[in-house]
Amino acid sequence: ADESEKTYMGSFVLTAPESMGFLKGASLYGGVVDGLPGVNAFPQSFTDVTSYYAGLVVPTPIEALAVGASYDYRGTKKQGNGDIFTGGAPSTYANAMAAYVTFQATEKMRLANRFEYVNGSDGTWYNSNELTDRNNAMIGETVTLDYALWANVVTRLEFRWDRNVAGAGSLPPVGVAPNASGDKNALSLALNVIYKF
Repeated sequence: ADESEKTYMGSFVLTAPESMGFLKGASLYGGVVDGLPGVNAFPQSFTDVTSYYAGLVVPTPIEALAVGASYDYRGTKKQGNGDIFTGGAPSTYANAMAAYVTFQATEKMRLANRFEYVNGSDGTWYNSNELTDRNNAMIGETVTLDYALWANVVTRLEFRWDRNVAGAGSLPPVGVAPNASGDKNALSLALNVIYKF
């Protein structure tokens, strides 16, 4: 990459003061990163990648309950004529919006539910079969149970459901032609044991 190219980033956090009553402690987050893409993202084709993030976490009158929302955007600028086979690449974008709720059931156990909607250029998450509207769009639902089993150890049981809600593309994997079954759903169940140093 050109040594004169720079990556810029910035972020902020605003926290509500005690004078805001039950909203005390609510936090608003924001950030931006702008620079060249990584070596695996056609660096010779894209001239710039910009990512934005905004998030909000709000306590509720119920001490154990909190709600939040977030928004992410990533955009790439193209160079050349937009034809990847002649050294260019089309501009791409991706959006992700999420809302979630967490409930601290006991001192050691926490429940969470997150709903997401994402959309983006074709190939962001899957390859579309559509000839006209080739954008990707999915919804996701994640239910999580965290339990602090021992000191510095968290065990997490997580169920996730993703569904393609646009086009004829199939899930997953990214970057592979849609499978013959046309499966629009991806389900996963995971158990994690996390040790915090």
